[in-house]
Amino acid sequence: MFVVFGCLFLGIILGRLFLRNRENGWLSSAITGIVRLLLLALGLEVGADSMIMGSLGSLGLTALWLTVAAMAGSALTATCLWIAVRKSGSSALECLRKSSEGTASAVENGKHGGIGIRLNMLWESMKGSLMVVAFFLLGIVLGLAGVADADGKSVSLTSYVLYALLLCVGMTIGEDGDFFSRVKGLDRKLMLLPLMTACGTFLGVAVMWAFFRQYLLTDCLAVGSGFAYYSLSSVFITEMRGAELGTVALLSNIFREILALLVIPPMARTLNPLAAVSMGGATTFDTSLPVIMQSAGKDFLVVAAFHGLTLDFSVPLFVTLFCNIGG
Repeated sequence: MFVVFGCLFLGIILGRLFLRNRENGWLSSAITGIVRLLLLALGLEVGADSMIMGSLGSLGLTALWLTVAAMAGSALTATCLWIAVRKSGSSALECLRKSSEGTASAVENGKHGGIGIRLNMLWESMKGSLMVVAFFLLGIVLGLAGVADADGKSVSLTSYVLYALLLCVGMTIGEDGDFFSRVKGLDRKLMLLPLMTACGTFLGVAVMWAFFRQYLLTDCLAVGSGFAYYSLSSVFITEMRGAELGTVALLSNIFREILALLVIPPMARTLNPLAAVSMGGATTFDTSLPVIMQSAGKDFLVVAAFHGLTLDFSVPLFVTLFCNIGG
């Protein structure tokens, strides 16, 4: 775990020193390539394991139920926070408007566009998830073809690729010179949203675990701790608890990202914006941010980005914690 956080913080330092406020398109491309390589390796392990392949359907159903429970729990706890913010007066919401100035330019054009522009925005948001599924399936096919042996020795470099991913993720955080100053403008109550999401996720997963108990409670909590950060959490869980649970984690977090893109707009309009953001988990820092802009308005962009980034940081901590307790 120390190596994991060491790579992450080293990346932040490097980003602050050498990449701050520069155009670094290569970094995004590098992360995309590393993520696909990791998921290809996970697919190889799954495809090479006949026992996992025989139960892939049941694993997917388990992952779906855990995802729905986690999102429902997040919406519940975030709604409690929303009620508290509303009761505190308008200062917190006014703070959102001030801190969000200048952050909406990347997605502003989609808010008032026609149906064609909105469909294109949805496609661009979901395209990454579909590519993840494609690389995972490719890995399974190669595993079935015998490219990887049953114990996964041919993908032993997975840990080093994971360290490279964490380094790059840290660099993307460090290169944004204005993000932390914008976060300072957030109301303290709104900064509790990541905590509420984590608590709601764990609550929902625990309730669902009480019904089927197929895995240890700590294993289910580790799966929920991915918060839709599928690449990081699934690899960690595979390394610590095996490819079967790693597959459940990958499917669960992919489901959460895809479902978030679908449910955020109606949730923001019918329930409340904080519940919509909370259901998105870690994706609110990237893929679901345009959808939040469209459905909740630019006032919630900074809180969504802060929420997603904080959960990104928490994934290695929670996943390794629950895996170690269960192991």
